[in-house]
Amino acid sequence: MFGNILVDRCLFFLFVNFNRSIVTALVFASSSQKYIADLADAAMTPSPFSNLPKKTFEINVPILYESETVLAINKPYGIPHHDDLDSGMPGILSLIRHLQMLDDNNANAIKYKGRIYGVHRLDKATSGILLLAKDKETASALSSYFRKKDIIKYYVGISTKKAKKAKQGWVKGDMIKGRRGSWLLQNTRNDPAITRFFTAGLGGLAKDLVDDICLPGGSIPRTVILFRPHTGRTHQLRVAAKSVGLPLMFDPYYADGTNVMRNEKCSELNSFSWSTVERTYLHATAIHLNLKDEEEITIWCPPPFGSLWKASIQDQFHNIVLKLIKKHGESPEITLAVMKNESA
Repeated sequence: MFGNILVDRCLFFLFVNFNRSIVTALVFASSSQKYIADLADAAMTPSPFSNLPKKTFEINVPILYESETVLAINKPYGIPHHDDLDSGMPGILSLIRHLQMLDDNNANAIKYKGRIYGVHRLDKATSGILLLAKDKETASALSSYFRKKDIIKYYVGISTKKAKKAKQGWVKGDMIKGRRGSWLLQNTRNDPAITRFFTAGLGGLAKDLVDDICLPGGSIPRTVILFRPHTGRTHQLRVAAKSVGLPLMFDPYYADGTNVMRNEKCSELNSFSWSTVERTYLHATAIHLNLKDEEEITIWCPPPFGSLWKASIQDQFHNIVLKLIKKHGESPEITLAVMKNESA
């Protein structure tokens, strides 16, 4: 079966952010006794966060794609990969486990009740497409695909800087730990992080931000960056952006070395949701892979950044992103999904 799948859960989330999401898939996998057994034996382990206030888990995790072996979600910004017991913030797998435990009548419930396996990571600052496996064999296969770079991924970021160096190119270099959780790019290439990037200016869109938005320090989004990572290191894209003079907007580690500070003078005037603005502007937006020649998965999930602009201008922002993908994308499947999104 080949076609466009528009998931209600995803559509609702993306409607709030004035976006559309398209998933195309070629699926040949069929039900198996092992799959049925996994469902029957999936007794859920109690979450270490079960005593946290209910509002901690009042969050929607949109499902972008689901088959018998794979679950792809739109990971919200601000959720870490691992549980953080010090701050009381559950990791993404613990959050999903909790949402699986909810009654299916709950709008945030995840209906699949079987065990979930993580196969790659998006750090706390990054939103977007996160693949999960429903069995050990698929988890092992997907992990191998990521190691062998057999999966094509694209991310979209926004910077408040203009490109002064190359507007496109490669960032290659070893990465080492820096201070306070940051990472540093080195000139050596013994085991380098490798990133391809492309940029486009936002031009006159700067004057068409939402009227009651009050960005700290007079920050204005000026450049869109399309990332094509060929490796998967911690903070790789955030470090790459910094290295080419385009630190990601409001990145607490790499945006000019300063944390996001809200302009308190605007607090009474700003009716726009601050939680929508105060984030690192990096989103995993597209992915393509062929899983064991049985399941071809292509997911296009536009970045939820359009709501920075007035409703009449949001399409202009999305068109800039679409043109970057169409011009520089190396996956025909992703390009096709983008073109369908453009005509939807």
